[in-house]
Amino acid sequence: MVQPAQTIGNVVRALKQKWGTSRMKNHLWDEEYASGRWDHCEHSPGALIYQYVEKYANGGRILDLGCGSGNTANELNSAAYSHYTGVDISAVAVAKAAERSAREGRGTKNDFAKGDIANWVPDSKYDVILFRESVYYIPILRIERMLDHYSSYLTDRGVIIVNVGGSATRKARQIFDLINTGYPVIEKFAAEGSDEFVLVFKGRGSRPA
Repeated sequence: MVQPAQTIGNVVRALKQKWGTSRMKNHLWDEEYASGRWDHCEHSPGALIYQYVEKYANGGRILDLGCGSGNTANELNSAAYSHYTGVDISAVAVAKAAERSAREGRGTKNDFAKGDIANWVPDSKYDVILFRESVYYIPILRIERMLDHYSSYLTDRGVIIVNVGGSATRKARQIFDLINTGYPVIEKFAAEGSDEFVLVFKGRGSRPA
């Protein structure tokens, strides 16, 4: 049975994740990664999202926003991309990701940066910009502005890929509808009987290839 104090704690945590300052979010995520709360997410070989990332990267550059501790960076087919940049607000997660990449022999191919994905500024353009679950932690009212911001860092053939798991929440459906109706969608997958989806799309003002 969930205790009232636990329920209140979860509500406060969710508010900090979505609306807290970058410093507050950094502290929260660092604590959680250091405590092992997200260890269960560190290995996802064969995840559905990989086939989409590899297809559209096509030997190019990948930007992974909300990269966590490095599973996407190290489980993608290494031949599918030339360079990978992962960004996460947690310094603990970024350090784990870098260490794992070094162990996997991808230390020169993968690089990582600590930053708040809501407003991080890239220094180059990418063929794939990936939000793997991380978009879920952005307030719905800020998602369009964030996607439009990153759209300007796509190459001519570049795409944004958003993946949300089967969370069965109203927000998951809102995110799907916002992107599906507001952006030029190239490819989409929606799991039957679940809210899990993958959307591949261009920046606003572009046309699907």
